[in-house]
Amino acid sequence: MGNELITEHDERIRSYFQVLERLSKALETLFSKRKSSLDGESFYTDEELSQRLKISRRSLQDYRNQGRIPYIKLGGKILYRSSDVERMLGGLSQRISVDKGKNEAADRADGR
Repeated sequence: MGNELITEHDERIRSYFQVLERLSKALETLFSKRKSSLDGESFYTDEELSQRLKISRRSLQDYRNQGRIPYIKLGGKILYRSSDVERMLGGLSQRISVDKGKNEAADRADGR
């Protein structure tokens, strides 16, 4: 009965760890793209939304305090409904378009 010492140089061990590494990377990718969901509604965390809007988390807190952005508090965690964020961004985009149109009309009236 021969006992064989298996080390990290054994092809079976290398292959095993390569498979584990690929699985680990696949899980990281999967979980990094996952959004919290409740009743089919997806949510952003503070960090996700601040990155999406390209603003600081402190500015996001100011917007909450000013009532400029709707949010919910769930178990001490602040979450933002993606539908609320999209609606807010859509309204902001419309206001910018209207303001831009007013400015262009005023420029034409001034002869600029």
